[in-house]
Amino acid sequence: MTVDTNYIGKVAYNVANRYFRELVRAISIYGPIIDRNEFDPELDSVNIMILLEYIPYDELIIVSSLEFDYQTILNLRPDVSLTTLDMFEEMYKKGYVDYVLAVHNSHYAYGGGVFRMYRQMGYKCTEEAILFSLERAITSFGTTLNSVLKGDIQGALSSIYTTIIRASDAILQKKMGTVPGGWVDAYRSMEREGMNALAHTLRDVICQVKKYIHDANKLDNLEGKDALEKLTIFMRDTPYRALLIDTYGFIREAWRIVKNSCMAPLDRLMEIILDAVRDRLPTEIEKRGVDPCPVVRIRKPGVVMNVELK
Repeated sequence: MTVDTNYIGKVAYNVANRYFRELVRAISIYGPIIDRNEFDPELDSVNIMILLEYIPYDELIIVSSLEFDYQTILNLRPDVSLTTLDMFEEMYKKGYVDYVLAVHNSHYAYGGGVFRMYRQMGYKCTEEAILFSLERAITSFGTTLNSVLKGDIQGALSSIYTTIIRASDAILQKKMGTVPGGWVDAYRSMEREGMNALAHTLRDVICQVKKYIHDANKLDNLEGKDALEKLTIFMRDTPYRALLIDTYGFIREAWRIVKNSCMAPLDRLMEIILDAVRDRLPTEIEKRGVDPCPVVRIRKPGVVMNVELK
């Protein structure tokens, strides 16, 4: 797909200026959109970081409005972050992924001098930032499982894509002290560091997701089936099943590298989920937490259960 980052940058500034006017200090367009060969509108968002003197309204409400305007104009899915100069500097120096990418793998739509100043400062990947990346990967995998239970195969594939990228961020933040500039950069960095098995898993999962995403939701008829039946169909010998297994194995290795401990195997996770959906009541799954271990949160009518993955 052909994308024009200069045009996107102009739109980003014009819309932000309409909302915030003199409060706007800098705007960065960052992430996969910077590499035309890597960007896939089915899977990737247009990431827009807006630095303000201060945030004048309720952040959730204003971000929702901004994203609606950007999507209407660009016909691409936006992901908008609002921050102040002080907050951005703090998060950048600590090595949080989005803040680093907004400086190092980006198009400066406005206030380039601000980002160049941060670039000269440099950053260091703190344990806090590494654990944040790891928890985001774990949370994304929980979203994958929830999509499977709902029969949303396209959603599950999109979450697998997000999960493995976030897990690769955590691995390289821990091993190399740097934030990769995208999944291709992560793949090459892993190869250079001798992490060949991880590199190949990352590449294969990404490429398979890109291959299958356009044909998603063509699995055996899922309409009218409950969560247990949907999970059973998904976990048959299909390419989707292999993607789920490989991605979970990748997260377990990220956990080992970052936490120097073991996370429960996939068999244990599937046992927890099967027990949760066996009564065929509506069920939602979340997966979160890094201390001391991830937790599977199961929501059913009138009931919330937490099961540790250890």
